[in-house]
Amino acid sequence: MANLRKTKHRWLNSGLIATDDEILAIYYIREFSTHCEKCGKEFKSKNDRHMDHCHETGKFRNILCNSCNIKRCTIYKNNTSGYLNISKVKCNNCIQGFRWVFKVHLNGKYKSIKYSVDKEWLIEYAEQWKKENHYND
Repeated sequence: MANLRKTKHRWLNSGLIATDDEILAIYYIREFSTHCEKCGKEFKSKNDRHMDHCHETGKFRNILCNSCNIKRCTIYKNNTSGYLNISKVKCNNCIQGFRWVFKVHLNGKYKSIKYSVDKEWLIEYAEQWKKENHYND
């Protein structure tokens, strides 16, 4: 069950909004899925199964292969901050219940660079980081 706890924590930090029972159900759906629910491709390994959710509502959508999940990640750019690469995610440890996350697309994956409850500060940080790292969306 330690794996379930880690998975639950990771999913909640990525913005999934679900009850403990819903997370358990999604976890088992992912564990026993054999094919991508979008393209129908058979999963090559357990690591090829990804929980997909709407970044705007936090609701679970389906289990996808890595390829389909990455294609859907462009949805992450349609965010609530008004700034490319910064989105609001649920945070149970934050007083206001959410935090802003700065993510970039590197080597075929989205990587979290920094997070903060202060959106304006994070936008300034993101601008500086992009400049220093010669990053273009």
